[in-house]
Amino acid sequence: MQQQMPQIPPQMGKVPQQMGTPQMGKVPPQMDKNFNNMEEMASFLEKIPDKMPFSVVEDHPNLVRDKLTNAIINMDINEYHNYKSLKKIKDQEYARVESLESDMKYLKDDISEIKNLLLKVLKNES
Repeated sequence: MQQQMPQIPPQMGKVPQQMGTPQMGKVPPQMDKNFNNMEEMASFLEKIPDKMPFSVVEDHPNLVRDKLTNAIINMDINEYHNYKSLKKIKDQEYARVESLESDMKYLKDDISEIKNLLLKVLKNES
């Protein structure tokens, strides 16, 4: 059974205000922080008490493990933006191919209709 990855929060460089399940409550004010780089965020996450739902993955400062679901989450905002850009490009490419296939179908139908009309004209002339 494949485990579904959680959605990546839109503000990757910031600890979300609401983490985990509703009974956990909000992040304490001292943890509501913006980070300048991945090392700063990894250092901060390493200091989070065990009661918090994330722990840093060893040798991967941009990855954290959600202790509630055991999922690995990539916290690198650049990789997230790259993913979104590539997804948009692939979606556009897919839409373009769909459009071309549809146009091709109409062209085939039109050519078939023209062929049938020409055959009728040739039959009437004979």
